[in-house]
Amino acid sequence: SISLFRTSYSTVTQSRGAFPNLVGGRVWICQYMPAMSTYTPLYVGVSSLPPSYTRGSLFKYDRGSNYWSAASVGNWATRFYRYIRQDVEESQKTIEGHLMLQADMTDRTAMENLATGDMKGAEEVLKGQADLAAKVALDTWNGKCLNMT
Repeated sequence: SISLFRTSYSTVTQSRGAFPNLVGGRVWICQYMPAMSTYTPLYVGVSSLPPSYTRGSLFKYDRGSNYWSAASVGNWATRFYRYIRQDVEESQKTIEGHLMLQADMTDRTAMENLATGDMKGAEEVLKGQADLAAKVALDTWNGKCLNMT
């Protein structure tokens, strides 16, 4: 099982040979236990990651960290599983469905930039999508946790 309570992160990688390297390598990362979090897309070819994925520690709570926002929801949800699980699952489906559509549109936009020779513009589009996806996940799980307390 990949969704144990002690899971720090989980990834699903995509190596898409039909795309140039900048666009083709995509990692869907899930901070904390996958049953209580969201897979968000990050592009391998970009030069930096969203701040909420690069900050924090497993030993100190940080509201600005995707890991801790998901872990907080997971903590509440495992204690009151019968009552909360459905809300968590609905949020996951909504967020991940939206992010999948956004990732496909981002791929197309980045490819259009590459077709005109705008490598920097393509990377900015991919980085912008990763930043937005991380923010959506962070804000959603932080909001869920506040509603549970």
